[in-house]
Amino acid sequence: MSLISNVDGVIKSTNPLDVKLTAGSLVLGQVSINQTTPGTTNGVQVVSALPAGTNDIGNVGLVVYSGTASGGSTTTIVDATKNFETNIFANKIASVVLGGIEYLRKITANNATTLTFPAIVAAVAASAAIGTGTDGVVTTTVVTAGAAGNAYDIVVVAGEGNDVTLAAALADSTITVTLGTDGAGALDNAKNTATLIAGVIDALPAFTSVASGTGATAFTAAISSTDFAGGIDAVPVVASTAYKILNI
Repeated sequence: MSLISNVDGVIKSTNPLDVKLTAGSLVLGQVSINQTTPGTTNGVQVVSALPAGTNDIGNVGLVVYSGTASGGSTTTIVDATKNFETNIFANKIASVVLGGIEYLRKITANNATTLTFPAIVAAVAASAAIGTGTDGVVTTTVVTAGAAGNAYDIVVVAGEGNDVTLAAALADSTITVTLGTDGAGALDNAKNTATLIAGVIDALPAFTSVASGTGATAFTAAISSTDFAGGIDAVPVVASTAYKILNI
């Protein structure tokens, strides 16, 4: 098919479909139509004889609008050159290609210049878990979501000396938890429960920290470096991003 045209409200090919069907198949493929007037409806007519016993010519994906974003976010496409009717594109599909990946999201609403939809890829915060057991795991999460959080790590060291206070400190990208000791210099279980450790880490401005279960289990030994992981950067729509709105 070399050209699709609109004649009297019916979309037709300038040439008949002369594509031969693959043996055993009744599907010709997908027909994509670029419609430049939003909110209108056109019929689709294929000028071709169909195989006996079928009326399936494939899937029709209608591009009802296309443009170039002037900005946006993980949940919006902004096109400042447009003046859309409110919610005319609700429940249609927004298509954008970012980083070589095509993302399709159902539009939940639109105003004159902005299409809104569920997040393309939302930022995810990095985290790390230390300890063991139902009541003895401390999970720490970076406050600012994104892949940069994967650079942090956390270590637990035994306090040295008598009556050392449980503490947590951040230096460069490492959180160091120093376990408390008793009057004889031995690790003090009462000072080193998961709940208390989560509390001193949570006091650091860049992190939140929680203990599992009751948090009553004590940390009884040093723990070597544990890397933070799972941080993901958001994938936003930016200026000059091409977009399409599909009616599928």
